[in-house]
Amino acid sequence: MARGPDNTLQWATLVVLAAVGTAVTAATNPGVVARITQKGLDYACQQGVAVLQKELEKMKIPDMSGSVKMKPFGKGHYNFYSMDVRGFQLPSSQMKLLPDEGLGLSIRNANVKIGGKWKARKSFMCVSRLGVVD
Repeated sequence: MARGPDNTLQWATLVVLAAVGTAVTAATNPGVVARITQKGLDYACQQGVAVLQKELEKMKIPDMSGSVKMKPFGKGHYNFYSMDVRGFQLPSSQMKLLPDEGLGLSIRNANVKIGGKWKARKSFMCVSRLGVVD
């Protein structure tokens, strides 16, 4: 079987089936017995994280707005809009078998770069600011 990003879904399906297979082994007479190695989990994790990273980069972030009260300046309003994910890194991820639980996924040092536009206004001075978030 070829290993590449084109058949990541097949590998993800294999991992799920293997996890189900480990639950089946607890039965009295299991029909399927599967053995999962750490090397196999590392490969599945690597492929899964690559797919996850691509999907997260496509994610749209909703516009955000609100008010803030700042003594002694009074009330202000802000608006973040046209926000999008410009980069997403998952440098440290690991998948492990957890006895009597299943699979565990750990992601550390994740990093996201978001860009967009902002607008802020203070009520008492009628001052407005526009800018770009990066």
